[in-house]
Amino acid sequence: MGGEDATCEPIFVSRLKVRMRGHGRLLWKGAIDLPDGVPPSAARVLLVNAAGVVVDTAMGNAIRRGGPRPRQLRYRSDRALITLRASPGGSYRVRVAVRGVDLGGSVVPLISANLQVGGASFADSLSCSHPRGRRLRCAS
Repeated sequence: MGGEDATCEPIFVSRLKVRMRGHGRLLWKGAIDLPDGVPPSAARVLLVNAAGVVVDTAMGNAIRRGGPRPRQLRYRSDRALITLRASPGGSYRVRVAVRGVDLGGSVVPLISANLQVGGASFADSLSCSHPRGRRLRCAS
């Protein structure tokens, strides 16, 4: 997702839930260590499984609160919201909510999760359980 010289950092304690009824809703939570000096200008979420792209959403400038290391960053588009909240020690808790997710008929056991904030990239692989009813749960 990032440039050629960009490194990809891990996403910690990553969990994903998908409600597959109606208009489909996806909720993904995790934690990242956002490096100092990275301007949190824009954000992008890319979730991919073996069947293809599940979510690909790029969002413009953050709705910020605070100084150079704000306590909360929010990125909003027409169908998604990314929220980063500062935790002690310089890490951020990440929450991604997306409406209108369609997994189609294929539910695969692995989802690749990628998050880009400014020039920093983060990634994780999530193992998914067999869907229960119309809900799917995945965790790293």
